Amino acid sequence: MLRILFKKQMSELNQSFFQDKKKGKRRSAVSTVALFLLYLSLFVCLGGIFFYVGKVLCLPLVQAGIGWLYFAIMGMIALALGIFGSVFNTFASLYQAKDNDLLLSLPIPIYAILLVRISGVYVMGLLYGSIVMIPTLIVYVMIVGLGAVFGGIVWLFLISLCNLVLSCILGWVVAKINSRLRNKSLLTVVVSLAFLGGYYYVWFQANHLLQMLIINSMTVGAKVKGAVYPLYMLGRVGEGDIVSALLCTAALFAAVALVYRILSYNFVKMAASSSGKQHTRYKEKRLRRRSRMGALLTREVRRFLSSSTYMLNCSLGTLFLVAASVFLLVKGNGILDALWQFFEADMKMVFLIGCVGVCGLAAMNDITAPSVSLEGKNLWILQSLPIASWDVLKVKLYLHLLLTGIPAVLCTVCMAVVFRFSLSMASAAILMVSLFTLLSAETGLWMNLKMPNLNWKSETAVVKQSLSVFLVLLLNLVYAFAIMGVYVLTGEPMGAELYIFSCCLLTAVLCVWIFYWLKTRGTKILENL
Repeated sequence: MLRILFKKQMSELNQSFFQDKKKGKRRSAVSTVALFLLYLSLFVCLGGIFFYVGKVLCLPLVQAGIGWLYFAIMGMIALALGIFGSVFNTFASLYQAKDNDLLLSLPIPIYAILLVRISGVYVMGLLYGSIVMIPTLIVYVMIVGLGAVFGGIVWLFLISLCNLVLSCILGWVVAKINSRLRNKSLLTVVVSLAFLGGYYYVWFQANHLLQMLIINSMTVGAKVKGAVYPLYMLGRVGEGDIVSALLCTAALFAAVALVYRILSYNFVKMAASSSGKQHTRYKEKRLRRRSRMGALLTREVRRFLSSSTYMLNCSLGTLFLVAASVFLLVKGNGILDALWQFFEADMKMVFLIGCVGVCGLAAMNDITAPSVSLEGKNLWILQSLPIASWDVLKVKLYLHLLLTGIPAVLCTVCMAVVFRFSLSMASAAILMVSLFTLLSAETGLWMNLKMPNLNWKSETAVVKQSLSVFLVLLLNLVYAFAIMGVYVLTGEPMGAELYIFSCCLLTAVLCVWIFYWLKTRGTKILENL
């Protein structure tokens, strides 16, 4: 029985290779092989990064007689990656598995179901952690010799057990937060942005951190040994210390048994209840009356905030515009000095680079590009309401302008103040950025009406894979950098301010033309979808 359940659990983990969940169809053999090779190449590329980190750390630490610190550091990285990869799988497989009710209704012992669920968590954590652990072992064996293989394998096994314990604990925490949180999409966005920010910070600071670690290796080793002794013991396991291996193995087996005991005690209650769904009581309250456009805009905002996929993929430019505004206020003088030296005190080029830079950040937002397609099969509701189709399209434009236009203008004002633009330069920059934002919003709506996709099964197919989104992003970026390119290639026949005002005129003409198309043909297309 355990063998059959384990086989079922492993097939669920590998299902994405053979089944396209977005289309609900089985993948072809070519598609399966291509996807497998893609994941394998990604594994090799990421492993190569950690192989480089291991080569930088291992030899100096081994020569200093603290090889255990090498395993301790790489073990923490492996745990971080393994937990990140498996904690949400723990949440899904233990607390939100769709077949829990079916399995509990069958004559299957509860311990068997729980063991198989936990085995899936273990395998996922092992896969993610191996991206770090396998290169770590390869580097250590290359430097120390084949005699270090046994200790390294035991270390890998113990790190994977530690990952299992922490993933089960954190998965329970995620389940509790999920059961009490109203807007789960915002939590997903915040966690994703925090991870993205942490990733880029570590990436840009990696060489500095590695150098500081090597220089102060003895001090760091003494602090780790004194403050985090279990981490020191795990490092000693990697070096092949038998006593440390026995003690760590006994401690981790006891921790796994304790976690299993706690989960088995509450498993039936957790599996039978829908902890991922929030139960709310009806409370009578007075509804606030809104105008037609206000109600439509509120609906559009709520739709945007309800989808983490929509927010993360279509409005990342807003975050960068806000970050750029803060960065300009804090480090603007240094940026101005660098640009001033690079362009040999040519204020025209500094002004032009600033305008194109803000437009490039605004071009990263494509909120309107999938907005019609995201209505999906519920589009008939809007079509049946006593409202004009033009009002439906306008609120989609308003949402893009609110989330992109305001941060873009704010960033432009900060740039004008810090770079000490003249009044005419500041006016031209603000006008250019505002018209560019309007043009990008209208272009996204135009493309989506020409290439809608209402028969989707996953929002990801619309937000990430639709042709309208790709074309809008491409056209926006091309137009933004074409402004700079034409000015440079034509040999600067006019002043930068007059040139930007000319670009504003061209952009305004395009905005009026697309606006007219949306109001006439666009509304008819929307009515007939």
